[in-house]
Amino acid sequence: MHLQSTWGPRLRTLGALLDAGKAAHVAITQGPNRVHVHWHNSQGLHFRTCHSLGGLDQLQSNLRRGRGTRPRRVPGTWEIWLRVLGQQLDEAAIDPAEIVDEQEGLRWSAASAEGTVSNWRAGHDLLEEDHARVCCRQALATAV
Repeated sequence: MHLQSTWGPRLRTLGALLDAGKAAHVAITQGPNRVHVHWHNSQGLHFRTCHSLGGLDQLQSNLRRGRGTRPRRVPGTWEIWLRVLGQQLDEAAIDPAEIVDEQEGLRWSAASAEGTVSNWRAGHDLLEEDHARVCCRQALATAV
């Protein structure tokens, strides 16, 4: 897997798709230039999708272009959790191998020179960090 600082936008895009599908029990795994996503919906039906990394980048670009042309949408929990986790992975230069919905949070794992690295983030911590980032952006915008 090669590292690019684009997990924040890519995972945000996946999160928006998962929110739209009312997803639960999510597992995201990275393969060569692809991301595989497994989840269940509220009726318990299992879904699987596979997205190329370039396809996710293009979808994110299309979503970004359309932001000013339609009513503002409130991001759902998956979009927030995955965006914040993606931003943290980008900042730490970590290329995730797997992200799993676990115990009201997200567990991620990645390969490293020392072996597999794994960590868990509570969903409420991800929401709090999102709130802090939004407040910081707003403060910077009003200071200009």
